[in-house]
Amino acid sequence: MARFLGSALPALLLACSLWSGSGGELGAQTQAPDGYYIFGGSAIEQGRAVAVMPGGRGYAIAGDIRESEKDDWDIIVIRLDGNFRQTWQRRIGGPGEDHAWGLTGTDDGGVVVSGATSSFGADGNDILVVKLGPDGAEAWKRLLGGPGDQGRGSVVALPGNGLLVAGWSRSGERGDFKAARLAADG
Repeated sequence: MARFLGSALPALLLACSLWSGSGGELGAQTQAPDGYYIFGGSAIEQGRAVAVMPGGRGYAIAGDIRESEKDDWDIIVIRLDGNFRQTWQRRIGGPGEDHAWGLTGTDDGGVVVSGATSSFGADGNDILVVKLGPDGAEAWKRLLGGPGDQGRGSVVALPGNGLLVAGWSRSGERGDFKAARLAADG
């Protein structure tokens, strides 16, 4: 397994940085002979985060997608099995801008994606944290907000099934580091 991860992980990381094009749904293809994976279609996509699932049960990648230069960004999450085959994908977004910045796998085979949103908060930008179950269905969604703008949430799973989320917060002209501990159920 370690040898496999050592040789395949660079390809996965490069795939995360090379996304291009879609149409709502992303397809997966392998470019031979180099073995890199490209996920994309006719929309505009950009990869931002990659996670190895606990117990070596595959991978997850996340980024942003929009249909054209005039549209707002949404978050896209793709779950891959241990052979880099897509098992599901999920688009998360609303009427504003939504960007993925962090991703972690969960013990149940799901993922938690974090980022910034102007779609779901009261006003301005908030840190968005969304738990997707093993089948890609949304289990819960949390906003970490406050006065001013918040953004660029990163997430990591903690021992005991908790989560640590970090980002930034700006009230007035000051910017501060913001961190929160969440239970596994949000």
